[in-house]
Amino acid sequence: MLKFRNVTLIFCLLAVLTALFFSHLFVWLFLAIAYLGYITYGASVISSGVFISARCHGNRNLKQVALTFDDGPNPENTLEVLSLLKNSGVRAAFFLIGRKIEKYPDLVFRIHQDGHLIGNHSLTHADFFPVKPAAEIRGELLETRRLIEKITGEPNLYFRPPFGVTNPIIAKALKGLDFQVTGWSIRSFDLSRQKPEIIVERILSKLKGGDVILLHDTSPQILPILNKLLINLKLRDWEVVRLDKLQGYLNKEKEKTE
Repeated sequence: MLKFRNVTLIFCLLAVLTALFFSHLFVWLFLAIAYLGYITYGASVISSGVFISARCHGNRNLKQVALTFDDGPNPENTLEVLSLLKNSGVRAAFFLIGRKIEKYPDLVFRIHQDGHLIGNHSLTHADFFPVKPAAEIRGELLETRRLIEKITGEPNLYFRPPFGVTNPIIAKALKGLDFQVTGWSIRSFDLSRQKPEIIVERILSKLKGGDVILLHDTSPQILPILNKLLINLKLRDWEVVRLDKLQGYLNKEKEKTE
């Protein structure tokens, strides 16, 4: 948020200078387009840190990666996803939607029982979530936190914004909630209609140390994608760790308390 304020201040100063010395339509258009481009970039790229500081990867020098799953739990896929992970000895992070937690509490308990990290992905994941009033967003996060903690008996410390969108409204809603906002460094696009082989090959071609991979247990293709990904990661000697165990992922303050 500080970055956003500083840049906004710079643009305001430029606007004042333009009004005093370079009052020309094209200059005004350039400033307006540049500022709108900056805001769009900050809102749509979670790693930008424009509005919210989000952790998106771990130590780039270590051959470690973390798998994360959004939008669950899903009665059609989640149990089989858990089985694949268990058979591979891998623990992941699941960012769950509150309304689905209410509907499938047994699945949530199974995720927790298998040793996976459970994160907050809002109560509704509504299409217009990023532009809801801050008080409403805050209420969603607190209710989802309550649901997670009721089932797991552990503090809910991790939040991933729906769609990966951040803005001043969400930043205001998060104030004082002590969430570690979580992004990603590789987006799998597993919700697309591409063949699992193509999706996995794209992930592997981009893979770097410390990567956080975004997947969805709601994807119709998640099982073949995950199976192929786990096999290839093992063949290539990648260590797959739980998100909160990814070296260099946690900020220093949280590392001291966990």
